[in-house]
Amino acid sequence: AAVYQFNQPEADLQVNGVVGTTTAPTIINVAIGGTATAVLSSTLTGSAWNVGTTVVPLVPASNGGITLSDGQFVNLDISDPSFTTLFPTLLGGPGFPGTLSTALPTGAAIAISGQMVVADPTVASTLRLSQASRLVVN
Repeated sequence: AAVYQFNQPEADLQVNGVVGTTTAPTIINVAIGGTATAVLSSTLTGSAWNVGTTVVPLVPASNGGITLSDGQFVNLDISDPSFTTLFPTLLGGPGFPGTLSTALPTGAAIAISGQMVVADPTVASTLRLSQASRLVVN
């Protein structure tokens, strides 16, 4: 059974081009001072969106992750005190502008997990989720 969310055209998050599978978490290892670039894309241009992050490891659906009504998986531990979102409310972002690319900090040892969410009223949960990715800088 699938335990990790996969990227889909409506919500796609990649760090350094790494794409995970439904059975293995997406973990990107980068040396301190190396390059880490997050690319977010969605075919739902104009839809509300957000990115959640936490410092704890990814959580498989089979071990505490959340399974949405349409079978997508939230692989972040949203109950952890480190959980935060880019925008103040779950779907508080302005309309998704298209593909976004941003450099991530790699100047010191850090580990951070992230997952993108995009509003989509055509699915039961009204949400599209990207894969969850974990960046480990050491």
